[in-house]
Amino acid sequence: MNVFRSPDLFRASLLGLVVGGSAGFLTGLLMAPDRGERLRRRLAFRIDQAAADVEQLVDRMLGGEHARVARDTGRALVSDAEAEAARIRGDIDRLLKEQRSKR
Repeated sequence: MNVFRSPDLFRASLLGLVVGGSAGFLTGLLMAPDRGERLRRRLAFRIDQAAADVEQLVDRMLGGEHARVARDTGRALVSDAEAEAARIRGDIDRLLKEQRSKR
């Protein structure tokens, strides 16, 4: 019988939340009629907001030493998400440039 350990399940759930949320957010941004600079500001705001939400969630779910480890893991996930967001911003800029050149 395969039994999930709590930290593994938590990490998988958190990763799923971050990846799923990022995918949904990116889809929404690509469908939105905003332009480049405003789009980048909105993206940066949402990433900061998501980081704060993840940190609060970790604090509520765990306490003590587990909270420190979870917070460090959450920060690492946020850092990875920010790097991915930077890549996505580059993709968005390229898509916007491509769309403008077609006009």
